[in-house]
Parts: sequence; structure tokens; C-alpha cells
Amino acid sequence: MAINRLVSAPDVTDSTSFPMLTTRMVLEPTTIRVPTDFDTIQDAIDWIESRTILALVTLQVEDGTYTTTSGYNISHPNFKWVVIQGNTSTPANCVLNTGSGHVFTIYKSSAYTVRGFKFTGGGHGIYLNHGAILHECTNIEMQGLTYNGFHVVNGSSAPYCANINIHNVTQSGIYSYLESLVNIQNLTCQNNANYGVAVSTGSRVHLWGTTTVTGNSWGNYSATINSIQAPYGDLISVV
Repeated sequence: MAINRLVSAPDVTDSTSFPMLTTRMVLEPTTIRVPTDFDTIQDAIDWIESRTILALVTLQVEDGTYTTTSGYNISHPNFKWVVIQGNTSTPANCVLNTGSGHVFTIYKSSAYTVRGFKFTGGGHGIYLNHGAILHECTNIEMQGLTYNGFHVVNGSSAPYCANINIHNVTQSGIYSYLESLVNIQNLTCQNNANYGVAVSTGSRVHLWGTTTVTGNSWGNYSATINSIQAPYGDLISVV
């Protein structure tokens, strides 16, 4: 199993009597699999949080539907080294259904990559708050969520997203608020109950590549508070 490539050592004391803090370290690229190595995604997340991660870890989720009521919370610094990956060629084959919870919550922390999933059920799809960063988010479909697809607020950012399809969510597809940024290449955002893309209060949404934002009940774009709304496919910004 891939997880056998760990270096585990007991705590020891060096010649200056300071405790060494290098126990249970991941020192080389490692893949862990759900449900092969861990029964649930949360079990795999707990394992990652319990290690010192010094190399790339890929959390590979196999095809199937994974149901939880609480979603997945990322607040540990280890996740700057972690790729959370489903089926990148057919995201609909790897479904995360979170009941009433947000699918991925990143709070005061950063994560490297989330890609290759379909989100259904829960609150927000990607919820970034208080300076959170999701460095890469690609090949994601969101359908029927009870809040926003992307909810990026309070100085948070998703600097590179690509191939995102958000439809039939109960609020807006993209919401960027309070000095936050979302940057998306190839967005489809249709038939959502509020706006397609909404920005406010010093925030930005940059759309490029192929952009289809149509059929959203309150309007396809909304930019408020001294805002500049640029044409289709360009920058929507609040100044």
C-alpha cells in the first residue's frame, strides 16, 4: 500500500536536550485511496492531519457516491501539499453528497488542489473564509446545492479554477465578497435561483476562456458598491 512509504520514529532528545519534532513524517510523494486504504474521505483527511507532510500527497477518491452530513473541513497546514482528486475526466462518476453541510470548507488555511468531483446536496460547494486559499480547483460540477457554488469571502481566494459547471443551486453560482478573488477558465453557470456571478465590496471574479452564464433567476451578473462590471468573459470588479 502507498501509505507504507512513511517514516515513523519515536520522539527523541538531541544533544542540547530539545525534543525532536519529526515523528510520523511523509517524505516522498504518496497516494492514499478511498475506499481502498481508508473507508471514508474523512478518515483519509484525519490521517493527513496527523502527519507531518513534506511531500505531495494525493488523496485519490475512486468512483462512487460518498454521503456525509457534515462536509469536509480543511484548516490544517498540511493541505498545502495535498491533491484531493476524484475522476478528472468524468466528474459525475465521483459524487460528494453532503446533506446540509458545505462540501469543502477552508478556513484561515490553504489547500493545494480539489479536482474531479460532482457536488450535490449540501450548503456551499467551495466555502473559503478568513484569508483561505484554494490554489487550484478544476473539473468540478455542482448541482442542486442549497447555497452558493463558490462562496469566497473575507480576503479569501481561488486563484486558478478551470472547467467548472454550476447549475440549479438554490442561491448564486459564484459569490465573491469582502476583498476576495475567484479566477475561472471555462465556466458554465446556468439556471441558479439567485445570480450567476455576484461580487461586492472590493472583490473580483475573473472569467476567461469559454464562459456561459445564462438563465439565472435574479440576473446573470451582479456587481455592487461602487462597482465596475466589464463585458462578457472579462473582469467583474468592485472598486
